[in-house]
Order: sequence, then structure tokens, then C-alpha cells
Amino acid sequence: MNAISEIIEVKARKITYALPPDFDAKKVQIIILPIEQDNDTVKKKNRIRSLKKTIAGEQAKRLEAHLKEIREEW
Repeated sequence: MNAISEIIEVKARKITYALPPDFDAKKVQIIILPIEQDNDTVKKKNRIRSLKKTIAGEQAKRLEAHLKEIREEW
């Protein structure tokens, strides 16, 4: 399956897009999402990093082993 993701300027509430020559499909799905300025996005706090020093002992060892196991699956 081919997929294309691009940011396109909207002019007078219209967009124009041409598919690349090697894109072969009889039907396509178009999803339009507004893109705002980067400074308008809210940065999410790193939840794992915020747990540092709150889990200790055996719980910390089990969590570390679990995270290591999950990472190896990827």
C-alpha cells in the first residue's frame, strides 16, 4: 500500500494536488487536517521521566525488566 503525507498551502479555500506518476490506485482516501503554527501546540510532559525516583526497590526492578522486554519485541 502506498501512502503520501504532505503539508499543502490553502489558497482561497482551495487546494490542488497531483499524484506522483508511480502512485497507482483507482481510489484514494483524502483526510484534511488543519495545521496551525508550531508555537500553538502544547508540549506533553514526559510521563516516564516524571516517575524518576518515585519507584524504588523490587517495583523498580520489575518495571525495568518489563520495559526491557517490551523494547525487545519491537
